Amino acid sequence: MNTTAIDKKGCRLVAHRGVSGLEKENTCAAFVAAGVKSYFGIETDVHVTADGKYIVVHDDDLRRVAGVDLQVEKTDFDTLIRVPLPDTDGTPRSDLRLPSLNDYISICRKYEKTAVLELKNRMPRGHVAGIAAVVKDMGWLDRTIFISFSGENLVDLRELYPEAEIEFLTCEASEENFRFMEKYRFGADLCGSCVTPGYVARLHAAGLKVILRHARIRRPAARRGAESQLLDHRPPGGRGKADWGGGGLYNHQHPRITCLKCHSSRGTLSGLRFGLVTYLFVRSLRRIRALRVRRAPDASNFGVSGFEKTQA
Repeated sequence: MNTTAIDKKGCRLVAHRGVSGLEKENTCAAFVAAGVKSYFGIETDVHVTADGKYIVVHDDDLRRVAGVDLQVEKTDFDTLIRVPLPDTDGTPRSDLRLPSLNDYISICRKYEKTAVLELKNRMPRGHVAGIAAVVKDMGWLDRTIFISFSGENLVDLRELYPEAEIEFLTCEASEENFRFMEKYRFGADLCGSCVTPGYVARLHAAGLKVILRHARIRRPAARRGAESQLLDHRPPGGRGKADWGGGGLYNHQHPRITCLKCHSSRGTLSGLRFGLVTYLFVRSLRRIRALRVRRAPDASNFGVSGFEKTQA
């Protein structure tokens, strides 16, 4: 998806796990696909491996992304990066592997994209510091937003880097979480199913940025007062995030089928119609691409690497 075609209304779009509607999620290919488009940033997830290194992958194991039953945090880095990943349509690709943290930051830096980096699971303070140090040493700390469901990770990071951009991920719009975010000056990254306009207003009044996840057309009450948003029409299990304005920084928007209802004068029915037409169009393109892949000669027979093949 080329984001220049979207009337953003001041929103800054972030490619969630890269452009994973076109390339395998959380791979260098997905990050580069976001880099060459007009996204404001690229979001990803980082785990600590069994030997204390930093690898990019969303899940705690590789069963979904690679069909291999390996626990990420119980496996050494070298083993993980050797695991081949299938393409989005399930076909093998020799260039798809799990990236390192350095790979991800290098791509963000090359294409001048803000890095939105989720620290997965609770990790020792030394590794929170180690991840931030990698980003800092690569000269990208000022262009990185750190996010996590683990409040302990974020508190450690705030103490180590007081000026870092940090957001707390949570599915509970509770008083306890409000006080926590207010105390440490964390932005709020909230699930749409738990948010009320009143809670958002309180956060804005406290000077905190608010990000909305799981925006859905079926929940109009949760969207009241939103100054800007994107509605995500991904398949079941997909997640989208949108900025509610009031000092907010950007929109997290997974680059698949996007309803532009809230960025135009379209009503709900019109927005749904637009989403359906776009879905059918993208599905047709994917079928054409799959046919081309099946008909194409094996690039390895000509001495061309898998990565070069995908770039052709």
